[in-house]
Amino acid sequence: MNVLKKLMKEAKAHEMVLGVLFVVYIVSGVKMPERIASLVDSMMGQIVIMLLGLTLFLNLHPIAGVLAIVVCYEIIRRSADAKKPVIGYMPPVDKVERKDVRGREFPRTLEEEMVHKMAPLVKHAPGKGSDYKPVLNGAHGASDL
Repeated sequence: MNVLKKLMKEAKAHEMVLGVLFVVYIVSGVKMPERIASLVDSMMGQIVIMLLGLTLFLNLHPIAGVLAIVVCYEIIRRSADAKKPVIGYMPPVDKVERKDVRGREFPRTLEEEMVHKMAPLVKHAPGKGSDYKPVLNGAHGASDL
């Protein structure tokens, strides 16, 4: 109990208020506004927040400094969470998009045009007037395809 009283005497009033605000922010779980989250979620924003936390840690009472580091971590984490897409969210679909896809006609692609122009692959036996016979060499124990 004496240690707690000693810590309270050493802390200044503004550090106590700042410590209480830090604890309230950590415990409350307040969501980060989108505009602030977009600033903090950048590399420069994270560097500024880390430098601010380090400055507060070095210049404030040790307990308030540790709380400042935790608050800076929470700010960075909550700003990253604020930018994540909501899982399971389905954007509204217009009536035009609800049409059946089978009724739509899409333009023919280049690949489809080239395949259509190619000669068909036809495998058939040689005609009656041919003077050669196909020969199949030994398959060495393999099966015929």
